[in-house]
Amino acid sequence: MGEVKKIFVSYSLLLLGYCTYAQVNLDSLMGIWNDKTKADTTRLDAISYLCQNFWQTHPDSTLVLAESMLDMAKEKGLKRYQADAMWVQAGPYFILGDIKKSTGIVMLSLKLSEEIGYPLGIAQANSGLGMIADGQSDFELALNHYNKALSISEELNTKLKNGDRVMGVSDYKKVTESLGGINTNIAITYFKMNVLYKSIEYFVRSLKYNEEIGKKSDIAGTLNNIASIYMMSGDTTMAIDYFQRSLIIAEEVGSKYVMSANLQNMGNINLGKKDYNKAFDNFSRALKLNEEVGDQYRIAQAMNGLGVTFYEKEDYAKATEYLDKASAIFESMGVKSIFAAILIQKGFVYFKQDEFNKAIQFCKKGLALVEAIKEFDVKRNACNCLYQVYKATKQESKALEFHEKFTSLNDSLNQNETGKKLQRMEFSKEKLADSLVQEETKLKVKMAYEKDINKKKNTRNVFLGLGVMLFIMASGLWNRLRFTRKSKAVLQIEKDRSESLLLNILPTEVAEELKATGTANAKQFDHVTVMFTDFKGFTQISEKLSPTELVAEIHTCFKAFDNIIGRHNIEKIKTIGDSYMCVGGLPVSNTTHAEDIVRAALEIQQFMEQQAKQKAAAGKEIFELRIGINSGQVVAGIVGVKKFAYDIWGDTVNIASRMESSGEAGKVNISESTYELVKDKFTCVHRGKIEAKNKGDIDMYFVESIL
Repeated sequence: MGEVKKIFVSYSLLLLGYCTYAQVNLDSLMGIWNDKTKADTTRLDAISYLCQNFWQTHPDSTLVLAESMLDMAKEKGLKRYQADAMWVQAGPYFILGDIKKSTGIVMLSLKLSEEIGYPLGIAQANSGLGMIADGQSDFELALNHYNKALSISEELNTKLKNGDRVMGVSDYKKVTESLGGINTNIAITYFKMNVLYKSIEYFVRSLKYNEEIGKKSDIAGTLNNIASIYMMSGDTTMAIDYFQRSLIIAEEVGSKYVMSANLQNMGNINLGKKDYNKAFDNFSRALKLNEEVGDQYRIAQAMNGLGVTFYEKEDYAKATEYLDKASAIFESMGVKSIFAAILIQKGFVYFKQDEFNKAIQFCKKGLALVEAIKEFDVKRNACNCLYQVYKATKQESKALEFHEKFTSLNDSLNQNETGKKLQRMEFSKEKLADSLVQEETKLKVKMAYEKDINKKKNTRNVFLGLGVMLFIMASGLWNRLRFTRKSKAVLQIEKDRSESLLLNILPTEVAEELKATGTANAKQFDHVTVMFTDFKGFTQISEKLSPTELVAEIHTCFKAFDNIIGRHNIEKIKTIGDSYMCVGGLPVSNTTHAEDIVRAALEIQQFMEQQAKQKAAAGKEIFELRIGINSGQVVAGIVGVKKFAYDIWGDTVNIASRMESSGEAGKVNISESTYELVKDKFTCVHRGKIEAKNKGDIDMYFVESIL
């Protein structure tokens, strides 16, 4: 598969969630809802079913309908329907990206369902919480919620089969449909974890429930999902077989959504096999179907598929045309990862046409979009694109920079791919184990027959056969355990890498809050100490050094600063060019923040003096550092939603900056507020009142040494 096109395969899998695209008659359900002569419960059932089937494609409209449902349920005192209304409200907020609100509403639905003893509501709420956790890649929590929902729904299913009455649940078909959805969601989570054999196990369970109630649209969808797993496992023959079976049923029931997904996936397989004519045909058919149903996301997917196909056929004008259309849709929808991947694909298109400036522009933009998210494959391709362009234009230093980044990301992806291969082998072993079970059953039948003919001979064969069978099965189980351990180790590496990356961006306490709640609130800290550093004459020195030498020198200094403040319980906030900013006393308050900062500042100046001696001896440019420190009150928190960062604000920060700019190279300049906190610990020299920009005259002190 080519440089970029394999990225899009994983984005085009049809993974039907709890609320699927059933063949629902919109007008009929709306008619029931608007007919006020019908029973309240009949009207509420109609609007609930409508919302559950359309919140994924029409989130805004679903919110309006769910609000009307909730108002009516409250007015009539129907608490079961209130719980249902809140549950369907949560879905659109999830689709629209308001995770906090979605979670809050589901929790309210769960609480009410538990209060009134409504089991299906409890199951629905847990399934909703599972979807939210899955969307945030907390797969362990997702599976925990899904299994709760599954247990409750299976118990309901059994009771209804036995004719028992259950509060708020009389429709056996509805519960069975719910079981199909929950099993599908569990399968999706295992799919994302690359535990493919478990994923297919739950898809098969979902298929059983959908076949039981004859829900053909979901049967087609589940067959498509199973095909997708074979596709990810590299078994394209089985994948095509399942895709075609799914397509036949989808065409029978007129499910354009499933039909288009099948065609999209088969187009991706065609791309992998370099059968570009079939790929073009399948993507074109998928595009037509998606345009008929107005599904913008899949319209963009099909257009992207066509763009990649034309790229491979070296028809760059057509490739650009379709990629432009696809990227415009994904950008408007805020689908950052795919939008970035398409920009990079456009970069390759321009590179092939020797339009190097445009290639750099698009690849850099794509890389910037995914810098802060875990999309290593997209980042790798962006770095590869930039490496190829800079290499072609003889910009060796930049080419080397991006080649190193590409190699680093490639190593990470190779480790991840090792985990996937182990899981694929596990999947194959699971299929082998199933075959052994079938063979064991056949063997038992044969042995029973032979027993009637020759008891002694049969007994001997039984022990021999079972011995061989047990040996084979024991060997299989041992190998399976080994592969499972290896795959868990690889997955743990990836988890640890993600944790390390997050902790490099945010303080530990803030990172934990963000993971637990999806947000981190700004907080006021009354007693902290802020430090700024800046290199004297940096602009003039930078003109005398090459970019590589300049960046290397700053990296050496800032790496040393990081190590020093790390020893003194100080939080790094950010670097801005050649300026370095850190703070003591947050996110966990303490009483030693001023002393910690000043000690760190003296160590930093000592390091810079040693560096200056080494540079002077080597005849190189010397970097001199100013340090400014101030103590007081700040507000701290996360800013923005793109490339978010932990930052601090307040007049304390501004004065600390003035302390730095009003200081002298090689000195630690502190304000009066800091002096009052450290005067018993350090020798300080009063400089008098010195004018600071926009702050008037301020008492300043140089810290000379530790007492």
